[in-house]
Amino acid sequence: MLHLRRRSSSRLFQLLGAIAVASLLTSCASNRQSPFGAGRATPQFLELLEPASRGTLHFPQGLYAFESEDDTGYYYRAPRSVRQHSFGGSYPHDGGVFVRKTTPLHMRGYIYWASKRTKVGNISDVRHEFRD
Repeated sequence: MLHLRRRSSSRLFQLLGAIAVASLLTSCASNRQSPFGAGRATPQFLELLEPASRGTLHFPQGLYAFESEDDTGYYYRAPRSVRQHSFGGSYPHDGGVFVRKTTPLHMRGYIYWASKRTKVGNISDVRHEFRD
């Protein structure tokens, strides 16, 4: 009889532990806040107030529209092609600006290269504004 009580109390503690872990994980996921401020949604636009150049890539000045988001940040699409200048001429690329979720002041350019988004250059020093 004593053996049965130990087994049932052990299972009860395992069950309570599992419930506690599940509730902790659920509460952490639901309290996720926007890096742009408590209660603020992700801005729909990012305006570069001046053009940005990194290496041979040139990002145009203008209004960049929210394109998508992943676990690390937000992607804003350029208003027109990102230009790559080289000895052979100028080549257009689809691309835009990547804004990191943990530090929204850290921005990088990105282009589509070989059908994949590739982050390039640090453009955090470029004057910009987020808009809704």
